[in-house]
Amino acid sequence: MRPIHAAVIAAVLLFAAPLRAAEDSASAPEIFPLAAKVFDADYVVEVELLFGKPVGTMYPSTSDDPRNWQFPPSLIREAMKTLKIVRNIKPSASLTGLFLPGYVHILNPDSPCWWEAHRIGRIHALIFLHEKPDGTLEHLAGTEAEWGQYCSLNPEYNNLVAAVQAAVRWQETAPRKKGTRDAWKEERAALQDAANPYLPLLADAFLERAGAMDVVTGSIDAPDGVDAWRQDLLLRTGHPSCVKERPVK
Repeated sequence: MRPIHAAVIAAVLLFAAPLRAAEDSASAPEIFPLAAKVFDADYVVEVELLFGKPVGTMYPSTSDDPRNWQFPPSLIREAMKTLKIVRNIKPSASLTGLFLPGYVHILNPDSPCWWEAHRIGRIHALIFLHEKPDGTLEHLAGTEAEWGQYCSLNPEYNNLVAAVQAAVRWQETAPRKKGTRDAWKEERAALQDAANPYLPLLADAFLERAGAMDVVTGSIDAPDGVDAWRQDLLLRTGHPSCVKERPVK
């Protein structure tokens, strides 16, 4: 894998297909699960976008957008010019040297979340990248980007980042832990974490991939079974809307 460094992207093809197979969106999944993003990605970075210009008087426009949700595309493009990496998460080592790909997807272009991001003046987001055999990068993203699931507009964003960092650590140390005493100690604790639902969600997926489902079943309190427990986690870590009503300028 190539090293990473923080890079400002002068132009991002925002309106191109935002899914993993950007060239063939018909074959891409509608939603990319968090575990697939974390464990299948070669790189995970946190990026920041800044907003500096006011919204023009023509927005929102019910004639062009009956929902009154459309945020000015020109302001999205201007914000994308400020895009920069502010934290490397995977690999956890401090690295330098890699540019983001052209398809960096923060929010869907018609997402109402842009209004809230503009009101705040900035937005942070997790970007999950897969390196293809030819060395190019693709962004693992789906329709979950509509509601700001993986950005700082999510009220649980800090919990999300902490859980992703923990999951990366599990994945990086797994080869050294098999067969050792208390091999899955941290993952067991994560399964039982009641404060951060992303931790048990990712611990469950990680242990299943590692062939350690006995650790899951032996660690969780699931009177209705593992499937019901998982469903509850999915509900708690679903796709929260960053807006409760239509945006107002």
